[in-house]
Amino acid sequence: MGETHTGGNARVLRTRRGHQSTRRPDLKNDVTHTLDPNTTMRVHVKAVSHDRRRPQGTGTRLGSASMTDTRTALTTLEQFEHATPTGASPGAGSAAASAATAGAGPVLEFFDSLPPAPVEDMLGSWHGSGVPTGNPLDGMLEAAGWHGKRYHSTDDAHPLVMEGSRGLYSLNPALVPMTLMARMSSLVTRPPVAAVARRLMPLLSTKRPAARLRMVEYRGVVTGTMIYDALPINDHFRAVDEDTLLGAMDFRGMESPFMFVLRRER
Repeated sequence: MGETHTGGNARVLRTRRGHQSTRRPDLKNDVTHTLDPNTTMRVHVKAVSHDRRRPQGTGTRLGSASMTDTRTALTTLEQFEHATPTGASPGAGSAAASAATAGAGPVLEFFDSLPPAPVEDMLGSWHGSGVPTGNPLDGMLEAAGWHGKRYHSTDDAHPLVMEGSRGLYSLNPALVPMTLMARMSSLVTRPPVAAVARRLMPLLSTKRPAARLRMVEYRGVVTGTMIYDALPINDHFRAVDEDTLLGAMDFRGMESPFMFVLRRER
């Protein structure tokens, strides 16, 4: 039938291509979802309610830690966000300030210390920004006009909400050569190139959902995850507080995840 193993730090089940998936009796609360129609990788994810949109800012489980712990986490996150990029001279005074020169390790340790983010508390609109770790994608999305993400329901997710001259729009990830862009990130982030990209990308917009939200095990913890429909990418989240998420973009072929922050828009 198949065998369970770990790939990219997420628990997956490998089956033969075209094999019809069925519920396993020992996983009564789980369902099987295909990550990519062109692969044989499948992931067991916890079944969640597929209720339609719920009001923003009404989550009760995100950020359930004490106020002191939450403030400490927010302060640490801000330090990571303002860390000196790899290759530059970090400022003095904070261990987190030099995190970017150490790669994603310190940020992932902070990520691991945070509680999981239930998908039902992730619905709504979010503003995004990268956390510098020396990843090839550092600064690239912002240069291209990335605004954030929008989750109308667990099956209606828009991963690339962009800023355009006529307002916000959703970019179709299936039409974005992410692997090529990552390899050419130093070119893409140059202002003249980024300006051209900003003008052209609205042609690749879509009104259709391009991802889903599911509970997936990543780095030993089952947490809210956005699974792209057309790309080998999972965005795993942990809760800093009820309005702030730390994300780890697990991109197949990338040595370490791209780290980013989502802040809820009211």
